[in-house]
Amino acid sequence: MLKSLRKPSMFRSLRFRMTVLNASTTVLLITFLRIMTITWLTDTFIQSADAVLYQRLSTELVQRTLPIPTRLTNYQNYLNVNNAGYLSKIEALQPFLPSDSPTFLTSLFASPLTVGTYTIIANSDGQPIRDNRDEPTFPLNNESMQAAVASPEHIDVRSIIDGQGRDIRVVSLYIPENPTPYIQVGRPMADYVSLERQLRFILLYVGLIGIVFVIIASWILSGYFVAPSERAYELQKRFITNASHELRTPLSIVRASAQLALQDTPNDHPTSDLLRTIVTENKHMTNMIENLLTIARTEQRIPSVDAYDLMPHVRETVKTVERGAPGRTVQMLCIQTTIMSTYDPHYVNHIIRILLDNAIAHTPATAEIAINCIVAPDSIEIHISDTGPGVPPQHVDSIFEPFVTYSRGTGHRGSGIGLNIAQMFARAMNAHLRYQSNTPHGACFVLELPA
Repeated sequence: MLKSLRKPSMFRSLRFRMTVLNASTTVLLITFLRIMTITWLTDTFIQSADAVLYQRLSTELVQRTLPIPTRLTNYQNYLNVNNAGYLSKIEALQPFLPSDSPTFLTSLFASPLTVGTYTIIANSDGQPIRDNRDEPTFPLNNESMQAAVASPEHIDVRSIIDGQGRDIRVVSLYIPENPTPYIQVGRPMADYVSLERQLRFILLYVGLIGIVFVIIASWILSGYFVAPSERAYELQKRFITNASHELRTPLSIVRASAQLALQDTPNDHPTSDLLRTIVTENKHMTNMIENLLTIARTEQRIPSVDAYDLMPHVRETVKTVERGAPGRTVQMLCIQTTIMSTYDPHYVNHIIRILLDNAIAHTPATAEIAINCIVAPDSIEIHISDTGPGVPPQHVDSIFEPFVTYSRGTGHRGSGIGLNIAQMFARAMNAHLRYQSNTPHGACFVLELPA
């Protein structure tokens, strides 16, 4: 448990994103397969119902010695050629249909495959006739019959919903100049609908099980694949930490020794410049080691704190930077005397100091450096600008990347990790750090603290 809590957030986030990606892909795939399966089932149900109705209508016409329309003849020929196709679908579905399906056999020559169908014969007035049989259980559908009359082939096939909310597949035929010109055969689709609902539920249940399985498997496998990178990161962080601690002591001794020697050496002595260089480079190396330690330690989100006034911290940071850079002045353009914030002041100050040190190091002594605090309804913006040469265009896109060094015309080249640390701190606080050009010339860094 303790080990999992210490895992860097970047690897937990990577593992989570890999799991979400795999789960999303699985959901899309299962949804697509489910839609395709349901579409195929619906098409199969309609085809099987049409096969039964066409066969029933042909039987009725033969029984009455009436001509069979070309459409039915072509369909019968198609069934004869593809008998194993349609009829096998019908026979395959029969065992799964509910046993209490309604049965309407109104013809002496009805085939077992026509179970569940009905026939309605109507006169020239459109009124159903008994034809020596019982009254039809289902009423004549006038809309279907009118469509059959208007059709060039005098036949119409459609799905309807009757007055009782029942799904019915209907085939209507109009025979001009016949005493009983209207024939309508239909089949209730309740059994098909019931079967389709069962299959939809089964597919949904199987799909949910599959998604849960994929999520669990993806989480386990992503952890397995991320583990080598995590171990390498831990080893790298441990190496940086250990090396930094080991270098601190000798660097402190070298700097103390050089400072003592510099105190006892006259300014005009040939070794004084060499000692000053040793002290300067020692400070630079010590600062680099501190930055490396900061990078190694920064891997968690920085929580918010109780509301406090940010302005005293900003002023103190500016004074500290000015004391470390004699002769350089930072203009305070903030007109607000009080700015309430809940961002950790230690990290905010660290970001401001990095940006101010960066401005001092990369601008000539005559350049102006200013800091301004702008309070908006939904954020606090801290602008740190200078009137120096600005950032070269080719480095703008990579300015916050680690170990990217460049010169802005002053000859100074930093370690390339200061701005990267500032960006890391900003992201850890859910803040935003960006660069923008300072009109008419110079550079400007904006630290945005959302409210």
